[in-house]
Amino acid sequence: MSDSSVQVSGAPIMDTGKVRETLSDGVYKANPIMQQVLGICSALAVTGRLETSLVMGGAVIFVLAMSNLVISLLRSLIPRRIRMITEVAIIDTFVILVDQFLKGFSWEMSRALVPYVALIITNCIIMERAGAYATLNPPLYAIIDGIANGIGYALILAIIGFFQGACG
Repeated sequence: MSDSSVQVSGAPIMDTGKVRETLSDGVYKANPIMQQVLGICSALAVTGRLETSLVMGGAVIFVLAMSNLVISLLRSLIPRRIRMITEVAIIDTFVILVDQFLKGFSWEMSRALVPYVALIITNCIIMERAGAYATLNPPLYAIIDGIANGIGYALILAIIGFFQGACG
């Protein structure tokens, strides 16, 4: 048993080394925008103001984390031939939740982001993480990967939004 494992009743439930690696990969090492140049179109579209950048970043974190979790939980039940359409339907469910939340609690922000929130469904970062990570890893690691990649995306949005807002 490695020293970097979290254990419950003597059984490992998580390898903290893998958690650290997953976090650093998503936030920095394999940042979806900086390293993989994924999702750049939506990143540039919503970054006119820091506020919209932060809300869009939060939406992506939520959708990525939750869709990764559900896809990972269902990975052994989803037939290979309908895997992609199932992933899109799961991602779409969480995008609709974000959209309805914004409409209910921040109408102006919802109006500002309406075309871009809908594009989260086909965002290549989310599709890539669902197919490449969530389908191959247990739920705990899948949700950590979703949060880390979402944070990496949100950080870039915030930085661009800050400078675009400051420079006018």
